[in-house]
Amino acid sequence: MNGVTLWVTLTEIMEAAKARWGISQDTVLLPFTRGRRTKIDGRAQKYPASIKLRLHRFHRPNQALAPSTVMATLAHEIAHLTKGCWDHGPAHRAKTREVAEWIRGLGYPVSTRLFRGSFPRKRKRA
Repeated sequence: MNGVTLWVTLTEIMEAAKARWGISQDTVLLPFTRGRRTKIDGRAQKYPASIKLRLHRFHRPNQALAPSTVMATLAHEIAHLTKGCWDHGPAHRAKTREVAEWIRGLGYPVSTRLFRGSFPRKRKRA
């Protein structure tokens, strides 16, 4: 999946998430091209909130991140926009799991390695 196709998919997921979790319709998804972190910017002048996602590796604009990594980051950021999940506490981790499973249900891969403690580990059978 190239960056343009991935971006269209991310936008469609974001629009569906707004409807599903009652996120403000004014919230926008923006490409994040400078700086280190993907983040939510609630202080933006034009929009009540914006999710800024980076599709490439840090300081390596020619090396794309895996789509499953980008989807996991989107799930994490969408969880922040839901009521009671601004911080990284148990409610946020639970909502991140819920959003990630929902995105998986839409047919997209979501990496679980980004969510420390968010997903239960598979137990080894004895």
